Amino acid sequence: MLIAAALAALGPHLATTQFFDAFTAAKAIRDEEERTKALTELARYLPAELLSDAVVLARAIRDEHTRAKVLAALAPHLPPEGAAIFAGFVVSSLPAEAQQRCADRIE
Repeated sequence: MLIAAALAALGPHLATTQFFDAFTAAKAIRDEEERTKALTELARYLPAELLSDAVVLARAIRDEHTRAKVLAALAPHLPPEGAAIFAGFVVSSLPAEAQQRCADRIE
């Protein structure tokens, strides 16, 4: 709990190169809820080089609502060229029933 809070507080003050260490620390948090807090807080500050790694880490979150929360925090910070890939990640992270609703709307 303390690590996630510390990373959240440090986020706005870190230099770009320090985010690699902060992200590594967030990944190492064993408690999924705390890791989620850290990722959600760091999302707005992560350099572009770490965003795809953050999306991969977010996709590994087991709880659907928690996973959606982290993905939603990351979405506004992705480069435009990553939007289509990200949309695919989001849809594939949804339960099967929700995936079908998305597919029905596209057709």
